[in-house]
Amino acid sequence: MDDAGAPKYAHRRGQVQHVAPEDACLLEWGMEPGRAWLQAVDRFGRLTASPLVRVLRAWGGKAQVDASGG
Repeated sequence: MDDAGAPKYAHRRGQVQHVAPEDACLLEWGMEPGRAWLQAVDRFGRLTASPLVRVLRAWGGKAQVDASGG
């Protein structure tokens, strides 16, 4: 929300090219032998665990690249 209480980005989600640093998501991670952890903070509350879980499950697996667009 801006100072007037209006949404900053919701009305133009497909057009937003830059998000102010104070509005950006925070991602922290760490690793040690036998363990890895990931913490994400989303000020907007829309980030759920499922996209992160999907990426982590696919990590190291086969990927298909579609280069037909150029």
